Amino acid sequence: MARPSPRRDASTSSKTGSGTSQNGWFRRYAGAARLVASPPSNKTGGETATYVILRRGGWRAPAELHDALERSSTEGERLSVEWLRSYVLAEFDGTLGTVCIFDAPSPEAVRLHAYRAGLPVDEIVAVTDTVVVCDAAAVAESTRPWNTR
Repeated sequence: MARPSPRRDASTSSKTGSGTSQNGWFRRYAGAARLVASPPSNKTGGETATYVILRRGGWRAPAELHDALERSSTEGERLSVEWLRSYVLAEFDGTLGTVCIFDAPSPEAVRLHAYRAGLPVDEIVAVTDTVVVCDAAAVAESTRPWNTR
């Protein structure tokens, strides 16, 4: 009988390099780059979390995507869902997809937002921590209070 592999937390994951997670914050990254980690979000007055939403092949043309993003903005204002950013994907079949980053109270709130805005949802994944690798000058110039220096 095969044994399940042990779960790895953020402090032992190879994706985080030599930084270690401690209560949602990252320590200094070894090397020239540094990690900047954001504190847990609480922008809407209640508890929220950050979610990544994968939308594969939802649009045939940039104009369709633009219209969808306008609907998303309008619905986000009505719900406790904050759209942080999106990345547009060039799918193999020529369509466009997106990877969107949202702060929301729950995955259900993200799904309701998408339904009301008429957006596809292929997958919703909760983000457990944020790591931005950047050069030391960018870290030093940033005014964010959670910088590591």
